[in-house]
Formats: sequence, structure tokens, C-alpha cells
Amino acid sequence: MPPTDDDAHFFAFRSRDAKWVGFRWHDESFRFRSASLLGFALETAMPARSSGYFQLWAVCVLRDEQASKAWLHNVEAENFVFDRQWTADVAFELLSAMTNVANFLGTTMTARQFSDA
Repeated sequence: MPPTDDDAHFFAFRSRDAKWVGFRWHDESFRFRSASLLGFALETAMPARSSGYFQLWAVCVLRDEQASKAWLHNVEAENFVFDRQWTADVAFELLSAMTNVANFLGTTMTARQFSDA
């Protein structure tokens, strides 16, 4: 197991009581209630005008209060943008890893790829 302060790794975690799940990558991290998790969405932008990018969304049901990032007033999403240059190898590995994480957490995983033209 790599040390948790190693920036080369993306960590997904679940609390011992399985009520909270989250992610950590570099200096960024977030956590959310596992009961509110609707699923994950992975976007990969293939390079056209730039070097491309990877973006991972975690979509959750909102609590009763309204939020500024709310979609249709009932869900909210948070995202990580990975600052790696797009390559087919990284895209495949990230999709494989997030599919395993989604299965581990018992939720869905959606992926889409496009050109950043």
C-alpha cells in the first residue's frame, strides 16, 4: 500500500461504517454520504487544440437545501480534473479503475470521450 501522501496515486475510500465515501488526489480531496451517491461520470477529451484532459464527476442526490451547482434542483455533482496529458493508456487505466471503484461502492459508472476542438 503506497503512503497516503504520495501524489502519484488516486485514492478512493469508504468509511468503516460505509456511510461516507470519497477521493483523494494530490492536494485535493472530497467526501460525501454514500447513501446519496447516484453514480460517476468520466469524461475524456482527446487532444485537438490542447493536450486533452480527464474529468471525473461524482453525482449525488441533494439534501433538502438548494445548492448553487444543482441540476434540475434535485442532484449535485462535484468533479476532479486530472492534469495529465491525454493518452489512450491513461484513458483505459482510469476507466478500468473507476469501473472497479463504482462496483466496490455499488453504483453506476458512465463514460464519454470527445475531442476538445
